[in-house]
Amino acid sequence: MVRLFISFCGMLAATVAVVSAQPATLPATAGGAEVSPDGRVSIGGLRFALAHYGQGWSTYTSNQKLTLRAGSPEISASRIAFSASWEIPPSSAPSSVEQTVTADDGIDLSWQVRLADGISTDTLCVSATIPLGSGAGQPVLFELRSGERESFTLPASYDGKGNLYDVSGVTQVTIPSPGGTVVIEGKDLRVSLHDDRQFGGSSFSMRISFFPRSGAITDSALQFRITHFDKAPDPFPTAKIEAGPDWSPFQGSVEVEPGSVFDRSRLLSAPAGKSGRVAVSPSGQFVFSETGQRARFWGVNLCFDSLLLTPEQADQLADRLARAGYNTVRLHHYDGLLVDKNGSSYDLNPDRLDRLEYLFAALKKRGIYLTIDLYTFRGFPIEEIPDLGYALRYPLNTLFKLLVPVSENAFTAWKKFAHALMTHRNPYTGLTWAEDPALVSVCMINEDSIFFGGISRRKPEFIALYDKSFSEWLAKQPMSATSGQSQDALFNRFLVDIKKHSDARMEAYLREIGVQCLVTSDNNINKEAQVYVRDQYDFVDNHEYWNHPVPLGPNVGVNQNSAIVSGLWLPRELMPSRIFGKPYTITEYNFCWPNAARAEAGLLMPAYAGLQDWDAIYCFDYSSQDSSALFTPKPVEGSGFLFSIVSDPIGMLTDRIAATLFLHGGITPAKGALSYLVDPTLMLEGKRADTPKIPEAFSRLGLITRIGSVPITSPDLPTIAQRAGIEAFITRIPKPSALSLPVFSLEPDLAQALTQDNLLPAQAADGTIESSTKQIAVSPTRGFARLVTDYAECFVLPSGQTQQGRRVTVESDDSFSAVYVVSADDRPLASTNRLAVLHLTDVLPSGTTFTDKHRTVLQKFGVMPYLIRRGTAKISVSLPATDKPWSVWAIDPAGRRLFPVECMQEKDVLKFTAATITPSGTALAYEIVR
Repeated sequence: MVRLFISFCGMLAATVAVVSAQPATLPATAGGAEVSPDGRVSIGGLRFALAHYGQGWSTYTSNQKLTLRAGSPEISASRIAFSASWEIPPSSAPSSVEQTVTADDGIDLSWQVRLADGISTDTLCVSATIPLGSGAGQPVLFELRSGERESFTLPASYDGKGNLYDVSGVTQVTIPSPGGTVVIEGKDLRVSLHDDRQFGGSSFSMRISFFPRSGAITDSALQFRITHFDKAPDPFPTAKIEAGPDWSPFQGSVEVEPGSVFDRSRLLSAPAGKSGRVAVSPSGQFVFSETGQRARFWGVNLCFDSLLLTPEQADQLADRLARAGYNTVRLHHYDGLLVDKNGSSYDLNPDRLDRLEYLFAALKKRGIYLTIDLYTFRGFPIEEIPDLGYALRYPLNTLFKLLVPVSENAFTAWKKFAHALMTHRNPYTGLTWAEDPALVSVCMINEDSIFFGGISRRKPEFIALYDKSFSEWLAKQPMSATSGQSQDALFNRFLVDIKKHSDARMEAYLREIGVQCLVTSDNNINKEAQVYVRDQYDFVDNHEYWNHPVPLGPNVGVNQNSAIVSGLWLPRELMPSRIFGKPYTITEYNFCWPNAARAEAGLLMPAYAGLQDWDAIYCFDYSSQDSSALFTPKPVEGSGFLFSIVSDPIGMLTDRIAATLFLHGGITPAKGALSYLVDPTLMLEGKRADTPKIPEAFSRLGLITRIGSVPITSPDLPTIAQRAGIEAFITRIPKPSALSLPVFSLEPDLAQALTQDNLLPAQAADGTIESSTKQIAVSPTRGFARLVTDYAECFVLPSGQTQQGRRVTVESDDSFSAVYVVSADDRPLASTNRLAVLHLTDVLPSGTTFTDKHRTVLQKFGVMPYLIRRGTAKISVSLPATDKPWSVWAIDPAGRRLFPVECMQEKDVLKFTAATITPSGTALAYEIVR
């Protein structure tokens, strides 16, 4: 996981001078404005921030790259003035910003920007963020210098159009906001409106341009006046989480009680490998080699110190993971632990290897399969890889990932570690890693996409290696293969070629030393060119996150938005990179703590993974901490552990229910499929090492039906299409004539055209998106999601909403909640005798502190006890008729009964109120039983 976090991958924290723990507030007759420590201004629920877009939209820089100068800011009763340097790539010289916010009977904002030499600008602007909930369907009103008036209504649902409206000569603009409206006045403003749902956002943005706004800018300025705003309601009463009426102490548990509604161990087939190794079927799915039965997996990552357990701890953890329903585990971030810190990169520490191999055996014994990477974070002495002139120790160690294709020394170092581990005989299984059928797969190098991270922005000595290799490659190409192509396009083709060659020889070496499991690599991002790289692997793997944390000096930037109202970025962003004809796995995903809506993950991930018919999902991560966090409830204690669900009751319960839904919840794959055709020439567009993504508009089709990609040059395209159930192809090139299936151009009216040809079902006019299977419905505008199968009915509800399935109705109170009603005895809901119910709001450690009321900057990690957020939901379930009474029990996160809950039966309908805080105690889960 390249982006994991500061201490894990060497990510350098942005330098932001913090003025104070809280934003400065200006008095004003209209109600006040807040200015954050990095200069962003909040007024009426809108946030105004600087935005610099490099030429060709190549870079984006905002206030996070500001560094305040000494003595700044200057704060008085009516004025806040900033003076700051601004780090804008690619220039190494800082730019400068002067900003003032002044209040009297309105609020005046002004910026003066001086850009460093060599910076080429597409757009320099101030961007105002308009939340989707207050902007969708509302008008934006413009008064122009000419005296004319114009208006534009922000769309309620996303139609694939990101750039909405652009107008110059504006003297006044009225914008919808969470509080009502905001009115801006200026002399001659240029204003544009954009739909951030094109990037997975949950807002619109209004950009007000500087003058000058583009080109080789040196000095540029912008000023305008806010003459009216309605104060936005405060969504959070405090930035510090403390016990009180809305938050009550909650007892967590990391265990799973044997025999409880959470115990799914009976569904695992032990030991792992008993049905043969995992292979690939002709239709491109995981199957067991000896039975031909479909193999599907839901698991977690174990990382760092959580891998170095005593035998007793390993057995205890393996039992718990089996009860939780996980049938696979990814052993991740282990390689740096197996070698001595300052020693070679391949001499394995025998004591640590012994602990890891015992854990492997303990998991295998219980029916849990494994997957590993052969490089994540170990370092290299200069003697092994002298190419750059220095040792590859933290934080430079991950340069290794991009050295392997151009350095024989790096490739040799990789081989030595692979040989040392894969040929080692595990004393607890009697087999080598290479031959053990419990090992599903190997990723050769974790997150090693050659198109991620910008080769052109590396150090000169690193770029020189690639330039030399490019020159050698170019000299071998026939003239006919290079004429008429730009150097950037040729360089991008070179990258594809060397990556394919490098991966092929790594895999060949693994087969040479006896590795029998499936092999993959290149498991991050979503570029068209990667389809040609990944097409040679046994299967495709990828990673993506919602609310991946961002380092902000000593603090952590977090996203509190629901993924639903943000256009379903996750899981939608993962959908196009699946290649038809091959299995598809996600070995890293997370709706990261402390996002307040993270409980929606338990519905969204298994629902859409099931609709897409993916093969394996792994939450990142279960734990990266020492063993104390694995066996005793313990809050998150540092930025590097924000992903660990073992420290988050919401994350742990959510992922546990997701495993049940994906593996046993009756989620039906879409029958048909739509495939994106990747052209070998167009995939090389863009700048050097910066090629195009698979289009965003295509990914949205995955909310309705199965989607994926395929190289247009694939020789067995008709066979792949027939086996995968592909009904049509989508392309951004002129329609190929040699294909027997329908081909559609990637146009704004694509969904409409597919619906007219009966390739997609018609969708509701209110913007609700329903899957072709009728099991999944989501509304980005209303913020709800619904999954209804024979075995489960699950709902995500914003405050005050009611949702209904076939057998379950849920009415939420004034808080966000996710409600899961799932059969616990493997019978359909129509005949079940026992059910598990989750009613999830939020849980945070006591004293968790954010610097702003919107909780977007985490300042302080809390301590025990956990605090549960108040919330209630009225739940009614249509259950099988019986002469035996039903009862409802509140249960703890382990599944142990806490106290009975009052319920009412009317014929075959059971009704009760789920409340997180009651006189009897606190609860997130319930057992219904007769």
